[in-house]
Amino acid sequence: MQRLSVWMWVALGGAVLGFVSLGSNFYMFNNEAKSAWFGVPHTTELILISALVVLVLTSLTAMNRAPVSGRGVGLIIGAVALVATLQLGYRMLVPPFGGCLHYGCGFDNPRPIGLEAGIWIAFAGTVTMMLGGFLHAASGAAKRTEPRFWIADRQAGVTPWLGIAAVASVAAFFFGFSGLFTFYTVAGFPQEGATNNWAGWISLPHTSVLVVASMLVVSGLVWSAARRRSPLSPGALGGVIAIVGFMAFTRILYRMLDSPWVTAAGGGGDQTHTAAAVTVGWAAYASVAAAAVVTLAGIAQAATHRETAEARAWGERSQPA
Repeated sequence: MQRLSVWMWVALGGAVLGFVSLGSNFYMFNNEAKSAWFGVPHTTELILISALVVLVLTSLTAMNRAPVSGRGVGLIIGAVALVATLQLGYRMLVPPFGGCLHYGCGFDNPRPIGLEAGIWIAFAGTVTMMLGGFLHAASGAAKRTEPRFWIADRQAGVTPWLGIAAVASVAAFFFGFSGLFTFYTVAGFPQEGATNNWAGWISLPHTSVLVVASMLVVSGLVWSAARRRSPLSPGALGGVIAIVGFMAFTRILYRMLDSPWVTAAGGGGDQTHTAAAVTVGWAAYASVAAAAVVTLAGIAQAATHRETAEARAWGERSQPA
């Protein structure tokens, strides 16, 4: 426990506030309370991610198993919580209801929306996590804590399959969820007669977070393999990448087949509005194809190194005693 400064405990307290806030109401709109998960999914997911990062890194530090130094632990916690704080602060100043789903709505469009206690608890939690993380990074306990890597016995470096998986994971995010390309073309939403192009990042917040997470996991695993410090054997590494890629693939495919354009945010934000026609853009097809490539590359990596391991084991058994 000497590796945990008082500021890590402060950050842990902020994580508790973050978890508590996710079960409460954030807004009052048209005399109706809106929960944390309604209208601001990106914000609530950032709060959840921040709290989980604090919980995981605190646990690993206490067990002396953190993959980065104590200073790195504090900086990671502080940086993630800072992003959550900025996003949450923006949505406190510019609530999403009344036609402000996109960023850049400005602050000069007043709407009769009240902030409930839950959003203030969340804000206190993210600020506390941010301060706790950054101050821990500057503490003596952090300076004394060295990284402890979990490294697999067998390392194969970067294979062609791992390289393909890493590039494809970035492509799945870039084409579908970077906000640069059209995922859907929607006619009749939010008003009848209107036709709008929607990027995946805004229209599919939960899917976009999953794709970002899969990109970070795959890229991180490939990077660790390149440094020959992978926590998994080559075959297991391929299996994990295949699972992560398949999760992203099925989620993107589901949203291509079942779009979210029956929503309670249509028109004035208090009624259900169904889009007249939804066209899936080319970027969606590129994104789902890239996720499929990640899955297949992971399977190929696992199969190739499983055969290598079996051949090595057979050769060892064949050696005379």
